[in-house]
Amino acid sequence: MARARGGILILSDEIDEVRQRSRDASDILRSLHLPGVIVRHQTNGTICVGYSSGQVKMNQTGCVPMMIFVNDVRATDADLALRLPPDAIERMVLFKPVEAGNLFGLGGGNGVWMIYTRGN
Repeated sequence: MARARGGILILSDEIDEVRQRSRDASDILRSLHLPGVIVRHQTNGTICVGYSSGQVKMNQTGCVPMMIFVNDVRATDADLALRLPPDAIERMVLFKPVEAGNLFGLGGGNGVWMIYTRGN
């Protein structure tokens, strides 16, 4: 994984290693085993992606989700973005809470996940 202006850049070949055993974007992220990143399936059927309590509070009763962008546009439905099919994803960039807060303002204070689809 490389660095991208303060974030962690995850390129296509790294995604390809886990693509076949992943159902969606959240599975790809879970399979990459990134330090501090938690992917949690909620009891209400939604998916929450955030950082561990070392940086942002995530406990068993709740989740503090990171902000998600798809092709540089903020996802209005994060759960839908998390369910993108693995074959659609080209690369991703993750920003830890401190980095994301500096780059994206208060809304990014829980971390930011940027997903880029193929052809973009």
